Amino acid sequence: NSLTQLPLTLWTHEALLEKTHKEQLVQGSYFGLMLTLLVINLLIYLYIRDNNYLRYVLLIFTIILFQASISGYFFQFVLGNAVWWNEKALAMFVALAMASLLLFIGKFLKTASSSKKSTIVYRYGSIRFLMLAALSLLLPYFYMIQIITYLTLAFALFIFIHSLSLWKIKSYTPKFIFLSWIAQLSGVVIYLLHMRNIIPINFLTDYSIQIGSIVLVIGFSVALIEHIKRLNDENNRLQLESHHVLEQQVADRTAELNSALNTVSRLNHILEEQAHIDELTGAKNRRFFNTHIKQVVSDSTKEQVPLSLVIIDIDHFKQVNDQYGHLVGDQVLELVSLILHNCGRRVSDHLIRYGGEE
Repeated sequence: NSLTQLPLTLWTHEALLEKTHKEQLVQGSYFGLMLTLLVINLLIYLYIRDNNYLRYVLLIFTIILFQASISGYFFQFVLGNAVWWNEKALAMFVALAMASLLLFIGKFLKTASSSKKSTIVYRYGSIRFLMLAALSLLLPYFYMIQIITYLTLAFALFIFIHSLSLWKIKSYTPKFIFLSWIAQLSGVVIYLLHMRNIIPINFLTDYSIQIGSIVLVIGFSVALIEHIKRLNDENNRLQLESHHVLEQQVADRTAELNSALNTVSRLNHILEEQAHIDELTGAKNRRFFNTHIKQVVSDSTKEQVPLSLVIIDIDHFKQVNDQYGHLVGDQVLELVSLILHNCGRRVSDHLIRYGGEE
C-alpha cells in the first residue's frame, strides 16, 4: 500500500560517488541551515518569551522532520530497520507540518486581522491535521497520504487567499506571509512537475521543495522581526503618549493647585483684614493696633523719624447712649468714623477704634 520511487538512470561507480557527495553536501547544508534557524529562534523565544517564536520553532522542527523523511535520512539515521515506522512517518510528518503551519499562521495573522472566522478556520485545520497525524499510524499509508494531500491543497489555497486579502493593510506581516507561502507552493508545484517528467530534471527541480521551505522559513523570520519591531514601535508610541498625557495632567494639576493656593491666599488675606477691622465703623480694631504698634515703633526707632499717636475721644458719648439709645450711639460712631476717614491721611496712617468711643 505504499509508494516507492526507483531511479532508472545507470551510473558508473565514480559518477555515482560524485553525485552522492553533491547530494549529501546540499542536504547537509540545507539541514544545517534549518537547524541553525531553529536554534536561533529558540534562543530568541527564551529571551523575549513571545509565543509566536515558540510556534515558529515548532514549525521549523516539523519541516525538518518532513524533509528528513522524504529524503530518506530519517529512515537511514533514526529509524534504522523499522520499516513500518518509515512507511508511516511521511504521512504523519506532513500532517504535523501542516498542523504547526496553520497554528503559527493563524495566531500570527490574528494581530493583523480582526476576523474571527479566519482564526476559527486555522484552529479547525490544525486540529484536523493533528487527528490525521494520529490516524496515519493506524490506517494504510496509501489512503492517508491522499486525504492529507487533498486537505493540504485546500488549506494551501485558503492561506493564499487570506494572506492576499490582508495585503492592503499597513502591516508588512501578511505580505511576508503571502510571499513566503508563494515560494513554498512554487517549490511543491515544481517538484510535482519534475516527478511527472513535465519539466526537465536539474538542481532547481530536484531541490525545489527544500529551496521553497528555506524561503518560507526566512520569510517568516523577517515577518517575525517586523512583528516585533511593530510591537516595539507601538509600545514606544504608547509610552510617549502616556508621557505627554502625564505631563499634561501634572501641568493641569499644578495649575489647579496654584489657583487653589492663590484663592486660599486671597481668602487668608481677606480674613486677616477682616480680623483687624471694626465691623461697626470700618476702622482698624484694637487687635490691629496691638500687632502693628510694635513694628511701627521699631521702624521709627531704626529710621530715627518721629512717630505720632492721636487719641480722639467723643465727649459726652455715654449721655448720648443713655438718652437716645445704643442704636443712635452706633450711628454717632459711624458718622465720626466717616468724618475722620475723609480727612487727608497718608498711606502709612491708620484710623483705629481703640475702645468704645476712642
